[in-house]
Amino acid sequence: RGSALFDDPELDFVREAGPLLAEGARFGLRFGQAGEPDLPDAPGLILLDPTLRVMSATSAAGYWLKELGASLDVLPTVVTSVAGQARAEAGPAVARVLSESGRWLAVYGAKLEGADQVSVIIEPVQPTQLAPILMRAFGFTEREQDVMFCVLRGSSTAKAATALSISQETVQRHLTSIFDKTGVRSRGELLGLVFQAHYEPRVRDNERRTGTSRPSRDGPMPT
Repeated sequence: RGSALFDDPELDFVREAGPLLAEGARFGLRFGQAGEPDLPDAPGLILLDPTLRVMSATSAAGYWLKELGASLDVLPTVVTSVAGQARAEAGPAVARVLSESGRWLAVYGAKLEGADQVSVIIEPVQPTQLAPILMRAFGFTEREQDVMFCVLRGSSTAKAATALSISQETVQRHLTSIFDKTGVRSRGELLGLVFQAHYEPRVRDNERRTGTSRPSRDGPMPT
């Protein structure tokens, strides 16, 4: 009581060992996901004619369309919208959508060079892209997203203010707006909104897997 929980040599050890342990954990999770994926991660490709009818598609495309409650015979609106935008603007188009299983998917469209055809690629959103998607889904402003990233990193109000070159009062005002938009009342509930809905199920699943000597898997788990 009255003294630091850890002395300087212990802190030095943690600083040196922490990155090594973290890299080992990352490798183990990726290895497990590669060896026993819970969902196919291969992107699906759809080739559309000038009228946006399906010319050909990969088997993975059929799987992801089913995840969107559609099929090659009846394409979902997100696919036709992205394809139509890519065809009209002759440039790439992208959209992100939540699948029926609770997994975020990215839909990319591009017009083929020298042809009046459009290719559409559907693939799962990577974990690093999840937080920005959730923030846009809640309608966060650009500055609110900046504040949210600080919260996710565990920054205090003072540190967030310094990092963003704004006052602490402004940070708190943005936090109040974030709380209103997400329906939470504290930073803990805000972090729980992201963690419990998308990552906590993966943690619990990995606990069961390691208990039976099976590899842990990476990324957020579909609900």
